[in-house]
Amino acid sequence: MPIIVENNDEDPDVDIFLKNDGTVAVYVDLRGRELKYDNIRARTDGNKLYLFDSTKNYVIKVISLPTKVDSNYISLNVKYGILIILLKKVN
Repeated sequence: MPIIVENNDEDPDVDIFLKNDGTVAVYVDLRGRELKYDNIRARTDGNKLYLFDSTKNYVIKVISLPTKVDSNYISLNVKYGILIILLKKVN
């Protein structure tokens, strides 16, 4: 069962879960914004997650991560208007 790590009251659109398999799952609700999900890109430096629009060349959101993650592994999916970003925790 995943453990919720962070639910930032200042940003109710972001939930971060640490799964038992060492995966960090970040859920970002961007519904209501005029964004094309195909243009959204995600990058990480290991400590922060950056979401940006590749066509308009601007940062949508910067998310501080509660644990260090592997910057070489990132998976981005969209389901029902929610971005689901999977990252691997660094041991």
